[in-house]
Amino acid sequence: MSIEWYSYFGVSRQAYYILSAMIGIHELLKAYEKTRLIDLHYWSVPNIPELDSRRQLSTRDIAGSLNDCYLKYREAADFILVHDVDDLIYLKHGSQFYPPLKQLWQENPLARTLNFSARTVEMESEKGFTKFSMVKSFNSMNVLPDSITGKSIYNTSLIESVWIHWPTQYDRRLKPVTWSENDAILIHARNFNFGQYNNSDHRDVSYTML
Repeated sequence: MSIEWYSYFGVSRQAYYILSAMIGIHELLKAYEKTRLIDLHYWSVPNIPELDSRRQLSTRDIAGSLNDCYLKYREAADFILVHDVDDLIYLKHGSQFYPPLKQLWQENPLARTLNFSARTVEMESEKGFTKFSMVKSFNSMNVLPDSITGKSIYNTSLIESVWIHWPTQYDRRLKPVTWSENDAILIHARNFNFGQYNNSDHRDVSYTML
C-alpha cells in the first residue's frame, strides 16, 4: 500500500532494505522493482565469532540500514523521508509532496526537519493479495484519538546522519518545524483486522482524519 501511496504523491524513488521476507512479499517487491518504483537492498550484518552483533543495539539493524540509505541517496535527493512501511503521510487537498516541501524550507531556512502530527489507525484488510482493495481498506479506517511520535522529512543539505524519528548529526542552530494537523498528518496503520471487509461498504472516508 505504501509504495503506491508515495508514488502517487510524487516520491520519485523509494528504497526498501530487506533482512528476510515471506516469498509472496518478496515476489511483490521484485515486481515493483522491475517497474523502477523502488530499489531493493539486501541488508546483512557481519557474522563476528562469539558476538551476536544484532544484540548490540535494541533496534538491531535499523541504525545501519537507515544511514546506509541516507548516504546512498542524499547527493541525488533534496529531501529524504525515513518511514515504516505502515506509515502514510497525507497533505491537505492531496498535494504532491515536493512543492510544499520546497516552499517550507524557503520560508524556514534554519529548519532541520519537517515533522508531522501522527495518529495510529485501525482498518480492515484481506489475508491475501488477490482480494485486497485499497479503497475498501481506507473506507474501513478508524483513526484512534491518541497522538504518537511521528517521523521526519530531512533536508539533505543540512543533515549528516539520521534516526527513525529525528536527525542525529546536524548544526545545532537548526530547529524542527512541525506541520499543523490541519495541513498534514502521518497515519500509522498499526492495527489490522484481517478477513472480510465487514463494514467497509457502510463507512465513509470523510469520517477519518483524511
